[in-house]
Amino acid sequence: MNNRETEFLEFNGLKANPRLAGRLPPDLARRYHVLPVAEDGECITVAMVNPDDAEAREAVLTALGKSIYIIRTDVHTIERLSAELWSEVINHSLYFLTWLPSSSNHAEIKPYAKALSTLMGARLGHFETSETGSNAHTALAEETKTAKVDMVIYREPDQPLFRKLFTGSPENKLVDLLSSSVLCARRPRWPLKKILLVIRGEGADETAIDWTVRLAKQSGASVTVLPLIAHIPTIYAHMRPNLPALLTTDDPLGRKMRSVARLLVDWEIEGALRLREEMPSQQIRCEMIEGNHDLIVIAAEPTNRLRRWMVGELVNPLLSWADRPVLIAKSHNDNERQYC
Repeated sequence: MNNRETEFLEFNGLKANPRLAGRLPPDLARRYHVLPVAEDGECITVAMVNPDDAEAREAVLTALGKSIYIIRTDVHTIERLSAELWSEVINHSLYFLTWLPSSSNHAEIKPYAKALSTLMGARLGHFETSETGSNAHTALAEETKTAKVDMVIYREPDQPLFRKLFTGSPENKLVDLLSSSVLCARRPRWPLKKILLVIRGEGADETAIDWTVRLAKQSGASVTVLPLIAHIPTIYAHMRPNLPALLTTDDPLGRKMRSVARLLVDWEIEGALRLREEMPSQQIRCEMIEGNHDLIVIAAEPTNRLRRWMVGELVNPLLSWADRPVLIAKSHNDNERQYC
């Protein structure tokens, strides 16, 4: 991916471009005060309040998937145009939807969903359908899209582990269909005191970060940030990065970690950064057990199967063994971009 920006032009005569703006997650746009305004072939012109912010540029590059040319503008112009483009998002209250295919889960999940929606100031609805199997999943996907659902709180009946390992987690199949984030509410824990945020240094992390910060702000929960790094065999132990080194690295993961650390400080959220040495999936498992976290937050994986195979699948294995709630964070734009 090539970043063609070489200079920053001052320009305030901007007009909103809804088509282009729709390719950038509103939360990301508002956080960094940035807006795509024009497109020329493989390059998108982006207006930013602070073009010197390397984390912001990297986040925009990753989200748009094209080269960018940056122009500088003032914060008032960006906020005015953002309000025009995303008035529904800005004024939109969260909407959570529960779906419990098995009646045996109702007594356990309903109080949890109610408490979570109250904490977040969200409206809470319940989805019911006479359909079963994949037809039920399709019906739920249509409902989440039509009703603009922000999060589906879901609890699939327990299945034998061997079946999950060979057929895949039904929750993961559902995530691929939905346009919303999915909270797999397995053995819910309340109140929310400890959150584990898993990041991989990709654009999809932004939605996971947003959910984590929102939840931690409202609940007062502490946040442990686990950046997933490639496993390095013992023979090459001298090559393993340490936390200070990783925080100063000028790569997507290093920039993402600095951005998260700054957010936690800005919002006065108690936080910790952890590095582990196991295989990535094992890093999550060990940290979850040792930290005794109440909730795991991780970004949804690419819907493109080849891309998912290349980056390494984590969500499906996690859902196969996790014994506590897992929030798979997904932007409404994820299905459209498919991270190609």
